[in-house]
This record gives sequence, C-alpha cells and structure tokens, in this order.
Amino acid sequence: MLSIHADAYTQSHAKGFGVFVLDDSDGSPRSQEIIKDSLGTNQIKVKDLAHQYGQTLLDGLSQNYILHSKNPTPMPLVILRSPKTASLLLELGFVSNPDDASRLVDLEYT
Repeated sequence: MLSIHADAYTQSHAKGFGVFVLDDSDGSPRSQEIIKDSLGTNQIKVKDLAHQYGQTLLDGLSQNYILHSKNPTPMPLVILRSPKTASLLLELGFVSNPDDASRLVDLEYT
C-alpha cells in the first residue's frame, strides 16, 4: 500500500521527498488492535519488504528530486500497520516550505 501525503514542519527550511515505513515499536493501543491477529514472522517479512520498496523508491526519486532523507524513516503511524501488505507513506514535499508548496500546486511539476 502506498499512501501519498504532503508534510509540514514548524520551520520553513524542511524540504523534499521522504518515505516513512513502520518502526519496531508496539504503537498505540489502537494500532496494536489492528495487527493483533497477524503478529509473527509475516509481519516481520512485510516490514522488511516495505523498507526495501521504500529504499528503491527513494533511490529512483533521488535522480530527479530533492530528498528530505536518503533512507526510509521508521515511524509508528497507524496507516503503516497493515499486517498483510508492505505499507509506505510517501511525502511529496513540505507545505511549510515556500518552494515545495509552489511545486505541489504546479500542474507542470513532474
């Protein structure tokens, strides 16, 4: 699963594409409920695949775009807690950065 977002930060200097993958924490009680029936090796394999896919995506994006981070960033986000499929969150830039914000609304930006 690929979830596409724009990010924001308290300071305007943050910029670029980024990929988030599930971290190794247990997460919130709600996210633990979501995955309670699928704990075990399958979850580990799915997390490994997500990290591999995320790295491949960032490697490709780095050829033409500014990256916020060169590697997938682990985060305890509920949207990434799919126990049966690799899940990534792709950030297309920062709305808090004037340059990124301009590109995000530019229909010609590819």
